[in-house]
Amino acid sequence: MMTSIVRNLINTAVIITASAWVTSAARAEIPVPTGDAGNEEQGDNGGSVPPLTERGAFPAAVLGRLHLANIQEIMMGKRAEKKGQSKDLRDFGSLLVRDHSAADKRLLAFAKRQKLDVSVTGQTLEEPDVEGTGTFDERFAKRMVDEHEKSVADVKKAKETSTDDAFNTFLDSILPMLLHHRDLAQELVDKYTRR
Repeated sequence: MMTSIVRNLINTAVIITASAWVTSAARAEIPVPTGDAGNEEQGDNGGSVPPLTERGAFPAAVLGRLHLANIQEIMMGKRAEKKGQSKDLRDFGSLLVRDHSAADKRLLAFAKRQKLDVSVTGQTLEEPDVEGTGTFDERFAKRMVDEHEKSVADVKKAKETSTDDAFNTFLDSILPMLLHHRDLAQELVDKYTRR
């Protein structure tokens, strides 16, 4: 019981104190294991990837990335709530916080039931980047389209690779939210570029 309380405090502290994006290294392409026992595939970063048959290695990696993406979206949603110039963007920020908080709770519960470690301990986070030309609202909306596209691609790629029914069912449960957020962000981008 004490361990779960400490783990929850650590996860809460990460969400509250880290005002950061997942680094490009943490957002690197998901390595796709071959699934052949005893064989290893070369990962995108040059390291070896454990075979898919190693219990939980692939789902834990995917869920870990999605957990970090949820933390990122919660932080960015809070930033949009505070810095958004339009009500539409502030409302979108609130939606990001609400949906990704709920999704992350489901993810952590699923990982716990499957006995998978998706902790973010030791992960490097950096300051969010929404710099560039245009208003904060325009830059933020464009960034959210890009980030949700990456998460959608990660989920689809993981589903293509995985033969674990429970894992695929979990991925199916979060994909509609990611697609919805991407579409809403695209609507905002379209609205801001028509001005």
